[in-house]
Amino acid sequence: MKLFFDPIKAQPQAKPLDYCVAVDMQLEELLNAFLSSKEQEEATLEIINQFCSDPEIISYRADIIEDLTKNDELFDLFCELRSDLWELSLLYELKMFKNVPEMVTMKTFLIIERFTEIYQKFMAGAEKIDKKSLSTPIVKILSDTCSKEKRAELDKIVKDMGGLRASLETIGEIRLNRYFSRGQNIENSLIPKTEDVSMTKNIANICERLGIDTSEAYAPAIHQPREFSRPVFKALYTLYYDIFKNIDAFHESYKDVFDTAWLDLVKKLDAVIGFARIFREIAQKGFRSVKAEVAEKTDIADFYSLFLVKRGLAPDQVIYNDYVYGESSFFFITGPNAGGKTIFLSAVGLCQLFFQACGHVPARKAKIKIMKRMFTHFPVEEYNDNSGRLVEEQGRVERIFRDITDGQSLALFNETYSSTKADIAYKLSVELVDKVLEHDVSGLFVTHLHSLKDYAAETKSRPHCAGVLTALNDEKTGKRLYKIVPLSTQNSSFAKDILSKYDMTVEQMLERLKKKKEEDR
Repeated sequence: MKLFFDPIKAQPQAKPLDYCVAVDMQLEELLNAFLSSKEQEEATLEIINQFCSDPEIISYRADIIEDLTKNDELFDLFCELRSDLWELSLLYELKMFKNVPEMVTMKTFLIIERFTEIYQKFMAGAEKIDKKSLSTPIVKILSDTCSKEKRAELDKIVKDMGGLRASLETIGEIRLNRYFSRGQNIENSLIPKTEDVSMTKNIANICERLGIDTSEAYAPAIHQPREFSRPVFKALYTLYYDIFKNIDAFHESYKDVFDTAWLDLVKKLDAVIGFARIFREIAQKGFRSVKAEVAEKTDIADFYSLFLVKRGLAPDQVIYNDYVYGESSFFFITGPNAGGKTIFLSAVGLCQLFFQACGHVPARKAKIKIMKRMFTHFPVEEYNDNSGRLVEEQGRVERIFRDITDGQSLALFNETYSSTKADIAYKLSVELVDKVLEHDVSGLFVTHLHSLKDYAAETKSRPHCAGVLTALNDEKTGKRLYKIVPLSTQNSSFAKDILSKYDMTVEQMLERLKKKKEEDR
């Protein structure tokens, strides 16, 4: 039976992420914090690294993951299917089948027997699920699973197989282990029917009567038969020729029925289950997530960093921010140290990565522009001297601009050139951002160089200009607010203008904004 659904749909010829992105975004650490399965971590990371830019594929994945996130029965059904197919893959890869080529017909029977059990189980589960609230992709998967054509095909296989299993169970003192098809104890393929019968003695007697040499190479397999050896299988085949002849006939009829693509489905299920598990967990902790819309300009409302969730913060302890393209799509971020600039930067990056991997982001509302390329440039700390670090930083910047796609790239720079003198850092930063604007690159540049605000103002007359965001402090107490807001590059900050106009404190302004958003919901 051919595999008829794909929960991921990989994009052909997609350009993978630059290797630095996963490191700078700490993706392995993040996935490890949310996922208990190494296989799920690897599968989700692989999908993120593929950096899909096809809007139809992103939307398709988003629908499936939203259903898995919200529907417990569907989530459990997919998890069970993944587990069953993984066990089937173990059976398929048994070294016994490689060591005994004559068992190819037996392998066909055992694989199809177990596969039909898995398929019937999935079919039964699919029929129980209420499909009214499910997305089109999931409804199609479940409907196709239970189609009349597939049911008829399955019924015929099961009917032809039933007699074979019954005949195998009649084999005498030594019989085929039924656990073959259960994914349990699969290396121990022979068992005695009664406890007082010696398995080794029986095998030795069979081989002796048939004139099979059990010395030397085959001796270990005979004395401790943990799996079929070629002489053992030959002995059984000869003794029970009528039974194995029917197995051979089944193989000829059904050898092309099982599609090994079902085994490849395990990794794809690991990916969608992994993404769904992340968003299910943050929902259980009271955080919001949303299926983002594809848009020409990015507009993300009340987003937050998954690393804050990882640290154990509660929803009311997290500061939510907005990220909106206005006349600019590239921004400097300035402000006090430890004011939340890097957290904001990485949260924007994670939103882009998760959006293009699974269509969902940790935010209240989101419209996001699809990018074809994404780059990050975070400090590298292993250099003992600043000259070594500067050379490395320049090398990475040059590599970024070799791979840029004009108008469809996102670049995140975190304190780039901070290792060198201020005047040199300013010059190099201006040269960097000149190239960014020339190529219409979107993104953020966290910097301690306040003079870059003046440079941003000078870019206003260009076709593509730079904006400035700043991390707010409370004016009276100096307390970090971890709120990142637009800053006017002309005279004073955006926040100060608002506060002055309405005679408000920073905390009053934030409280009003919070109430307004709650009303909008």
